[in-house]
Amino acid sequence: MNEQRTRAGLPVEGRTEEQHNADPAARAALKLPTVTTKTADILAKELRESTKKDSITSANALQTWLHD
Repeated sequence: MNEQRTRAGLPVEGRTEEQHNADPAARAALKLPTVTTKTADILAKELRESTKKDSITSANALQTWLHD
């Protein structure tokens, strides 16, 4: 029996090996827009504004995050 498996090792029923191998290529070929949430937009705006107001504190916070 020719049993195929997904990346997780679980069997894939009813699919040929060609279909299984084509899936990653098909997903890579899709050009989907970047999805941003309203929360992410608000956070980015707040970060930009606070950086403009106090760049030294923002730079120190960034250095701390990078070193951790």
